[in-house]
Amino acid sequence: MKAQRNKYLGLPLLLAAVTTCVVAPSGMAQADTEAVVFFDNVRVFDGKQVIPKADVLVENEIIKKVDSAHATTPPTGATVVDGTGKTLMPGLIDGHTHMLTIRDMKDALLYGVTTVVSAGENPRVREYIQCMGPQTNRADLVPSSYFATTTGSHGTELPPDFFGEIPLLTHVSQVPGWVDDRIAEGAHHIKVIYEDHSKFQETPAPKLPIEIVEAIVDEAHAAGIDVIGHATTTEDAKEIMEAGVDGLTHVPVDPIDQEFLDLMVDNDVHMTPTLDVERAGDSVTLGTGELADPHLSPWLSPTNLFFLGLTPPPGFGDRWSYTDSRNNLAQIKAAGITVLAGTDNANPGVTTGAGMHRELELLVDAGLTPKQALRSATHKVAKAYGLSDRGIIKEGKLADLLLVNGNPTNDVLDSRKIAGIWRMGTPVDRTALLSEASAPTDPTCTP
Repeated sequence: MKAQRNKYLGLPLLLAAVTTCVVAPSGMAQADTEAVVFFDNVRVFDGKQVIPKADVLVENEIIKKVDSAHATTPPTGATVVDGTGKTLMPGLIDGHTHMLTIRDMKDALLYGVTTVVSAGENPRVREYIQCMGPQTNRADLVPSSYFATTTGSHGTELPPDFFGEIPLLTHVSQVPGWVDDRIAEGAHHIKVIYEDHSKFQETPAPKLPIEIVEAIVDEAHAAGIDVIGHATTTEDAKEIMEAGVDGLTHVPVDPIDQEFLDLMVDNDVHMTPTLDVERAGDSVTLGTGELADPHLSPWLSPTNLFFLGLTPPPGFGDRWSYTDSRNNLAQIKAAGITVLAGTDNANPGVTTGAGMHRELELLVDAGLTPKQALRSATHKVAKAYGLSDRGIIKEGKLADLLLVNGNPTNDVLDSRKIAGIWRMGTPVDRTALLSEASAPTDPTCTP
């Protein structure tokens, strides 16, 4: 087991046109210091295991008590939530996101995703979050700042409105200063892109030199932060594991082999497979999509509808098959490797927030049990990224909570049947939040 290298620093994102405001926008609030919520007679999935019947007390932002004997009396003045027939879970944590706007952060929270781990975010959002501080009307962000890529490689084809002007790496001598800059910007971890698009287009693109990947790993580890590696082929993934990355994002789209599995196990590398983006990239129809699900479709914002309407470029899926992606994950799971849930939102066919529930469905389809899939979206991702205050329902932890009808540890589709969301102990008004997520522009902050 690797030692956790750093603590969560906590920041999120923004894009496009903006509207100036000097006060918190509608629906946003700091946690109420007098807020007391009592969940009565509720099934609890605590991030690891199921408590069949419990009482859970929340005071202010913190889980104050978890009574597995269901013998606690609600405090005077508490808001009592009847948990009969429902399951209380930690707020979901999306382990691979691209937050392009503050509105994306609201979209995430609409579906009970209370924290998003960045794999590259729009830089202007960090400024907004640093200005505004914690808010209860959007998900929290674990930032990574700019990803590491090189001239003409993956990420550089995107417009500046997505991720700003990406500082490119072409020589190993740039690496110390580059890593220092990302840390100064608040990066909790660093993502490196090792990708030539050979599986997705006829002419391969340039790829970040492996010696630069090795230097980034050395510099980042010396500074106490982890490195997450983007690779989509088995051989590329092997190379960056040998370079020392701590996690892989994207399950390879070509068949893996025993050497790949051995490297993951021997180097304690975690895997965020992002099945939904690979399903969409291969134009595969599988399971119950957002538009077809009455529990998801009413809450889709214009941004989510836009991405659902996009399709991959012609020929994108001609050189690979989602079947291999699915089979690879089944082997990874069987080898006992840590699997984390993540969506890779802001891609064709992949939504923010709702996509997390699709990812859970696909993880189960690939061989995880519902309980294992839910762990990958709560406790396991929190542990992998050193988020010690969340991802579990336990006394003293942050009250980011999701209440659903039914039992998603038996049927993972029940995660979509949302009965309530609490962010830092404050209940989320989904109707008001959808209005904010659907606004034509983002808020800005003037200190």
